[in-house]
Amino acid sequence: MKLQKGHIDGVDLARIIGAFGIVVFHFACYAMPLKPYLYETANCPYGQIWVALFFALSGACIARSNVDTGIWSFYKKRWMAVFPMFFIAYAVVFALKLVVWGYWWGAISWWTIPLTLVGMDSFFYYLCPNFCCIGEWFIGALIVCYLLFPLLRKALTYIPYTTAIILLVGCAIVPYLDWFTIEPWHNLWVCTTIFYLGMLLSQYPKIFTSKVSLIISALIAIIISVIPMPFKQFDVVAQIGYPIIAGISYFIVLTCLGAYLENSKRLKTFLSELSSISYPVFLVQHVVIFMVLNQWATPTISPAFGILFMDIVLTMLLAYILKMLHTQLHKKLRLEKQAQEAEYVPIP
Repeated sequence: MKLQKGHIDGVDLARIIGAFGIVVFHFACYAMPLKPYLYETANCPYGQIWVALFFALSGACIARSNVDTGIWSFYKKRWMAVFPMFFIAYAVVFALKLVVWGYWWGAISWWTIPLTLVGMDSFFYYLCPNFCCIGEWFIGALIVCYLLFPLLRKALTYIPYTTAIILLVGCAIVPYLDWFTIEPWHNLWVCTTIFYLGMLLSQYPKIFTSKVSLIISALIAIIISVIPMPFKQFDVVAQIGYPIIAGISYFIVLTCLGAYLENSKRLKTFLSELSSISYPVFLVQHVVIFMVLNQWATPTISPAFGILFMDIVLTMLLAYILKMLHTQLHKKLRLEKQAQEAEYVPIP
């Protein structure tokens, strides 16, 4: 398969809805009045759907934007996209927990520090307590997908459908394996499968512009969301199958709608700006949720929705601040590099 490159129109809307869908889902996990309405669909939790959407979206975007990128150049770009902002957010939250809130990690082993340094502390928190302060388990899983991307890209080029079949068959086996005692949905094989399916979808851009694919995907998304489906007693179907199908369907629907909205220049600019804070939203959202719910209880549903709105606004504000700090750091580093290059005079 000859890989196609270029931007996928409409992904900004999918990225926005997915990011704030995760925020709403996690808020509902702790705000009991909202849990019956915002926690799960008829067949699976909303969180699994939004995570599946993000893995598929990430795979699609990265596949299209890194067709010819060398391996080390790709790793460098991904490192710069993930870790500087991660370390800024981590340093701030760590200092707040230590100085302002008086929290100390006395019972946590210091050997777990490398997990934080490589962005895997949240992913492995289920296995061992560590110094995790920010982020989400799926950030660690995405980092693994980035590491595997050069291999997945080769598979997409030479054996695209065989690879998809192998990965999907593996997903059917995962629930029956005891890999690090992690639940099937968090298993790296499952995450990699969804990421690869996004890469495969990206090679058929008409899927994201066709009215037929929009209608079919919308019907699938609605059916899985509102109609209880059979075989929920099987982990492979309930914990893996339904979330993957629903997440990819939501991804296609939102991308198609996003492409339509982007016909307006103002809307396109607005969506692009808002989608740019999706990653910082993931980094700070849990911290904000705990801060908000520690201040305001949610005994009834009406106040709970109001507090949720406050939580979203505060999350957006802190995400924008984090984004600006990250941008300024990049500018400063770039200027210093340019200054060093200007001072360098090569020997003739």
